[in-house]
Amino acid sequence: MYNEDKKMQTYGFWDSGFGGLTKGIIISFAVTLILLTAASLIITYTGVSENVIPVVSLASAVISIALGSIASAKKALSRGYLNGALCGGVYIAVLYIIASLLSERIDFTAHTAVLFAIGIVVGALGGIIGINSGGKRKR
Repeated sequence: MYNEDKKMQTYGFWDSGFGGLTKGIIISFAVTLILLTAASLIITYTGVSENVIPVVSLASAVISIALGSIASAKKALSRGYLNGALCGGVYIAVLYIIASLLSERIDFTAHTAVLFAIGIVVGALGGIIGINSGGKRKR
C-alpha cells in the first residue's frame, strides 16, 4: 500500500481485486458471446446436427471461465485459485439467474450443481495459471 517514498498509494477500481474479478467476468461473457455466435452460425449454415448444442455450450462455458479466471488472477496479488474459483462461480451464477428469468422458473437440479462445480474447478485452475503467468503478486 505504500510506495518507496513512504506515501500511501491509491488504487483505482480496475487495480483492485474486485476490479480484476469484474474484468475476468466481463471477459468470460465476451468470449462466450463470440464462441456461441460462431457455433450458431456453423450449426445454421452447415450440416452439423443440433445434437451438438449441449456439448458446444458446455465447452464454450469452460473455455470462457478459464480465460476469464486467468485474466482475473493476473490482477490478484495472491490466492489466484480463490480469485479464479470466485470468477467461475459468479459466471455460472449469473448464467443461472439469466436462464431462470428467461424460462420463468427456478430449477436447481443435480445438473445445475454439476455446472456450478465445473465452473468453480475450472475457475480455480485458470486462477492458478493466471497467478503464475506474470501477474502482480509479490515473490
